[in-house]
Amino acid sequence: MTSVHDVSAAVGDLSLRDYLMVVRRRKWIIVLSVLVVTATALGSAMLQTPTYQASVLVKVTFNPNQASNILDGSQGVVPTDPDRFMSDEAQVASSPQTTNVVIQKFGVASGIAVTPIANSYLLRFTATSDQPINAQLMANAYAAAYNIVSRQQNQAVYAGGILSLALKIKGLQATVANLRKQQTGSATSTANQGLQETINFNLSQASNYQNQLDNLSRAQATVQSSGSIVALAGKPSTPVAPKPLNSAIVGATAGLALGLTAAFILERLDDSVKSNHDIEAVSDGLPTLGIIPFETVPRQEPLYVAARDHTNSPGAEAYRSLRTSVRLLCLDQSLRVLQVTSPSQGEGKSTTIANLGVALAQAGVRTTIVCSDFRRPKLHTYFGLSNEIGFSSALVGDVPLSEAVQAVPGQENLYLLASGPRPGNPSELLSGRRVQKIFEALRLASDVVLVDAPPVLPVTDASIIGRMVDGTLVVARAGVTSSKDLRRTLDVLRQVKVPLVGLVLNGTGRATSYGYTGGYGYGYGYGYGYTDSSRPNVDPNPPVEVVVEPTTNGAKKNGAAETRPEPPAESEPPSGRGVFR
Repeated sequence: MTSVHDVSAAVGDLSLRDYLMVVRRRKWIIVLSVLVVTATALGSAMLQTPTYQASVLVKVTFNPNQASNILDGSQGVVPTDPDRFMSDEAQVASSPQTTNVVIQKFGVASGIAVTPIANSYLLRFTATSDQPINAQLMANAYAAAYNIVSRQQNQAVYAGGILSLALKIKGLQATVANLRKQQTGSATSTANQGLQETINFNLSQASNYQNQLDNLSRAQATVQSSGSIVALAGKPSTPVAPKPLNSAIVGATAGLALGLTAAFILERLDDSVKSNHDIEAVSDGLPTLGIIPFETVPRQEPLYVAARDHTNSPGAEAYRSLRTSVRLLCLDQSLRVLQVTSPSQGEGKSTTIANLGVALAQAGVRTTIVCSDFRRPKLHTYFGLSNEIGFSSALVGDVPLSEAVQAVPGQENLYLLASGPRPGNPSELLSGRRVQKIFEALRLASDVVLVDAPPVLPVTDASIIGRMVDGTLVVARAGVTSSKDLRRTLDVLRQVKVPLVGLVLNGTGRATSYGYTGGYGYGYGYGYGYTDSSRPNVDPNPPVEVVVEPTTNGAKKNGAAETRPEPPAESEPPSGRGVFR
């Protein structure tokens, strides 16, 4: 599967499975977005005042201009653009003149929407109000007012024609009177005859105009409105707004879109590793030896160890799988001393090493766990042991190694070398030759030695220890460890030639909290600036020998007998001290 963030985005394009994985990882962001936007839309809808609508349908009849028909003798024509005609009628229906008629009849006028219905000669009058009765009254009132205004406009057309004809008749009558005066003063019969013909023509024209005038007057008396109401509006019973269900659907859709957008933006900005493919892409093919699932850890003392406290859990099984990988490495590469570290704090290295140690011991492997994290020691809390004496005590010569190592109660074959008192110069102390001698002694006394080292990025301790061990295992946390930090960690270790054997991905298969912060930062206390006024700096190479008396168990290595100490006697004290005799 191709990764979905920047590191592996260069390897290949995203597939449908990648997108589904993004949705799965960011599901709570998407769910939260849907819930918030839906609740907001629904709440807004519930707070709105209900509104009601009532509608009236009015059929518009095209009436040709009868005044023009009477004047020019035409029969009228159907309009060439019905849509334009209906649009003009809709403007008339919603005009101020129509509103004035409504006000005159009812004293008030509310908003009205007049829309022509496509491919028909119908107008829909829609009135909206917060009261059902008001919506009904206004819709009917505007439809009636439109009919009144339409009739008035039709009558105005006839009035204009009548006035025009009356003026023409009056003009012809004046012309005839003037011609008759000229006829009286004429001396020749020929001239009189010409004037008489003109008079007769004008009189005939005036008679035609008079006939048209009479027809227009009669037509004006019978003119009707262009519209007729198909059915009066009834009182609405349900509001048209708000509609909570529709608002919720729209809100859910918008929330889903917003949530998906936010999820993919966060995924693009998130550089954390989430799968073994991610860490292997960063590590240039370094194998992933273990994938540890996320588990809800109960609060208890000692701290929870899945391999010990819940042996049937998926976590315990994952640590047993890691044990198998480590044992195969030990066989193939003769690894006896294995360092476990991580890029930063809070990525699960101490939990990993505690569980791995228990799993190895359960398989009969004599295992010693060493806590070399002097700044933030934690391993002893997993087993309920003391940290008063430990690794630092043996390094400075306060006690022999045999007194510093403790047997883990209830875990056969498992021993712990706690960190001991915190020294003032951890890095310098770990750089001494004495560390190598202690590791050699532990190698002889154990099948496997696991060293819990501090994180790589804050301090140099892991780089120092890494040159003294057989291999280093790097632990990363899914959704927390960034690709940049993991790459830098591996680069730092490789620069000092630390042998890297593999990776462990911790906390997989969960909705990670991407805002997680561990506390192992670059400036939270790790470094050379630490001092402890109660403990002076010690010589990293004290002249104290490590005394371990091995016994021969018959195993051969490189032609020589491999030696191990005798197992602790049953009568040893519960503290477990003195197990290396």
